[in-house]
Amino acid sequence: MAPESADAIALAALGQPVDAQTFVATLRSKLEAALAAFDADVPHNPKVKLLRSKQGKGRIVLSPSNPYLRRHTSTNSRRH
Repeated sequence: MAPESADAIALAALGQPVDAQTFVATLRSKLEAALAAFDADVPHNPKVKLLRSKQGKGRIVLSPSNPYLRRHTSTNSRRH
């Protein structure tokens, strides 16, 4: 029995198929499912608006999300 190639070992460790066609088919299926979920959510998402200009061009407008709060860590604000 021949030893496994480094590629086969790495792909197995990552849980990925060795066969290229299987890899592409699996990836395509996952991407199609993600796109379908995204497509189903967009019309119901209050932060997303799908608009059409007078020239007929479509555009997507995103409302701002809640700001991410960070602690101020500037070295200038420290007292010595």
